[in-house]
Amino acid sequence: MKKVLVISGHPDLENSTANKTIIESLTKKMPEITIHRLDKAIKNDNFDIEKEQEQLLQYDTYIFISPIHWFYCSSLMKKWID
Repeated sequence: MKKVLVISGHPDLENSTANKTIIESLTKKMPEITIHRLDKAIKNDNFDIEKEQEQLLQYDTYIFISPIHWFYCSSLMKKWID
């Protein structure tokens, strides 16, 4: 079975009804998936790049969840991608 990583780029997931609903729905349908919250992974406005890269290598499939602002992902997701 493929290992799935859901990467949440919402900066305030606790107050996002839509994003929380999507994540809850995914975890009900696929309980073996892993949720990676970027809002919890960022420290002092930076990501631990080595740790993030190591985590990506452990999975086969990625699902990106982010609010869209002006046809682009959140600034948190963009910082992670960059």
